[in-house]
Amino acid sequence: MERRLAAILAADIVGYSARMGAAEEATLAHLAQLREVLERRVGEVGGRIFFRAGDGFLAEFASPVSAVRAGFEVQRDLAGMRRRDPDALTLRIGIHLADVIVEDGDLLGDGINIAARVEAAAEPGSVTLTQTIFDQVKRTAQLTFEDKGECQFKNITEPMRLYQVVGEIDNHSHMTGTLAPSGLPPVPARQAIEPNSIVVLPFVNMSAD
Repeated sequence: MERRLAAILAADIVGYSARMGAAEEATLAHLAQLREVLERRVGEVGGRIFFRAGDGFLAEFASPVSAVRAGFEVQRDLAGMRRRDPDALTLRIGIHLADVIVEDGDLLGDGINIAARVEAAAEPGSVTLTQTIFDQVKRTAQLTFEDKGECQFKNITEPMRLYQVVGEIDNHSHMTGTLAPSGLPPVPARQAIEPNSIVVLPFVNMSAD
């Protein structure tokens, strides 16, 4: 029995069944676009999609950083597609690092189930990580994260702490990773600002002091 350590990315389309019932042909066209984005971004960093089932995908990566960067780029591409076409599809993405069993090119084991549970708990349009992934990528992925707290999954004995990818760190920053105080919505809504008002934005301290 072959085993290996792998970063598992689980992705699922939000509201797929309802979309298929309402507009089957249009949904299938959007699905083809989503698959192209997912396959391209996964392949760019040496990952592979080893399972497809309608609205669900599973991919493996040798590198946790590659897995998280791929997930981030997929969501960024899809957000751009939704800005151009509001009917474009939305993904939830969950990522977990686990020791898996390899069988005829497929991957099996409890780690696959955990990745799927994390994906189901993720917000639409987001990338959510377990602690095992976060510990590996927080200093090198050039991304900011939000601590989502502990989550208790069905049939998982211990609660798991989850982190959500918030955004990308400026390429000229001296920091390589940080926790942001709050997350950003995948497609932020503009809020009206009254004339002669003052706007105060939260920020992340990027220095060492």
